[in-house]
Amino acid sequence: MSGFKASALAAAGVTFLAATVAGVAPASAETGGGNQACRDGFTALKIDRAPVAGEVITDGTLTVTITDVDLKIDGSGEAFGFAITSSGASVVYVIVKGGPRSVAFGAGRTTDLDTVLNPGGTHYGISNVTFCYKA
Repeated sequence: MSGFKASALAAAGVTFLAATVAGVAPASAETGGGNQACRDGFTALKIDRAPVAGEVITDGTLTVTITDVDLKIDGSGEAFGFAITSSGASVVYVIVKGGPRSVAFGAGRTTDLDTVLNPGGTHYGISNVTFCYKA
């Protein structure tokens, strides 16, 4: 089911959030343009930049450790993907923003949290990441 558009779920009368909570969400779904926020009822832990390997991000309830960062091969040093571990609360989904689009990754996805491809066929750099969770 990966590679579908979130709008396809909406057209079918199923929201991405409901599918995620039910545990049947695909690995990822493009959420559309611009920055996306967590759905109502979720708490957000957000960083407004690309993550750094070994970094620990916390808000006192959720703690996320960046275990690996994928860098673009063009020499820019820009991150386009990463992997995580978490504790304290369960991350239900992660929103990764790069270029003009965001991608939401469903529950259980902890590796290859990547941005979408640009027209040149390479990934956009990460501009921000939001971890959506329920305490």
